[in-house]
Amino acid sequence: MIVRTYDIDGMLDSIKIIRIPLQCLTLQITRLSIPSFVPNGSDESVLLDCEYTYNMKDDKKLVVKWFHDDDPNPVYQWIPELDSKLYSDKYKLDEDYEIPSGNSYTKSRAINIQKPTTELSGTYKCEVQSLEGSDDMEDTMTVYALPTSVNLNYTIADGYVKVV
Repeated sequence: MIVRTYDIDGMLDSIKIIRIPLQCLTLQITRLSIPSFVPNGSDESVLLDCEYTYNMKDDKKLVVKWFHDDDPNPVYQWIPELDSKLYSDKYKLDEDYEIPSGNSYTKSRAINIQKPTTELSGTYKCEVQSLEGSDDMEDTMTVYALPTSVNLNYTIADGYVKVV
C-alpha cells in the first residue's frame, strides 16, 4: 500500500510504502454479475454470480447467502465447510449448478434461476461472511413481459390525427 502525506500548503511531503501481509487481507466481493433486464420465461435460465477474494488458508468459516428484495430469509445459502446448501421454495433454482472453474470455496457461489418470471424482478443481494470479515453487494434485475396486443384509439379531424 502507498501512503502519501502532504504539508499544510498541499505539497507532497513524503511517500511511504507499507507492506500488508496476505493474511491481513479479508474477504471482499470483487464482482457481482446480475443481468439488468431479462425476458419473462423466455430464457432457459439466468445466472447471478458473486465473485470474491478469500483467504482460504487462515479462514475456513465461509458462508455465502443470496437475498431478494427485503426478505430476511435467503433465497440460497451455502456453507462450503459443511458442504451444505439451502434453497428457498419460492425460487426455481438449479440445485446442481456449479461454477466450472470454481474451487471448493467458490464453486457454489452463484445462483442459476430457471425460466425467470416477472415476480422474480427486484433487488438481489449477495452476502459473503467469514470469521475474518464480511461483504455484500446488490443490484437490480427486471424480468419483463412484452404485451400480447396493443389497442390504439384515434380520431381524424381537420387533417390531424388525434390519439386518445
